[in-house]
Amino acid sequence: MASGVILDLSEYIITNAHAIKGAWRIRVILTKPEGHSDMPLPPATEESALPATIVGGTNYFDLALLKINASNLPTLSFADFREVGQGQIVVAVGSPLGLNNSVTMGIVSSVARQANPDSPLVCVQTDAPINPGNSGGALVDVNGRLVGINTSIFSQSGGSEELVLRFLQPR
Repeated sequence: MASGVILDLSEYIITNAHAIKGAWRIRVILTKPEGHSDMPLPPATEESALPATIVGGTNYFDLALLKINASNLPTLSFADFREVGQGQIVVAVGSPLGLNNSVTMGIVSSVARQANPDSPLVCVQTDAPINPGNSGGALVDVNGRLVGINTSIFSQSGGSEELVLRFLQPR
């Protein structure tokens, strides 16, 4: 189980490549955040799950793009990566341990963290609590704009001690 972010009004969802690795069938359950009963989504049940196809992905960035057959979906706008700063308040959204639409709050610990000094990959790091099931979920700023995708946890226990996120840079 993982989370994802709807990228446009019609059909595309981004999640983590590791979350779908080896899957022979992918199904998406669209859930409404609490207090948003006006959203035009079906009830969030196994029966309402939509089949998804893999459009593409990269293990290097640990991102995958899925496509579902749906329309008029709610989306998030992108934050301007040049305005994301250390100490900025962020909210991590996901479904840790199967608990749908959970949110945790933290700050941006670093905007240019290299988890591996031998890799040119630069990530955003946050101290927002993250657990298994948050993978692929959104990290948003206080205006609800997408800052990054919850990607990996670096901790001794495998729990919410520290998180590094892949940074999305809009073109």
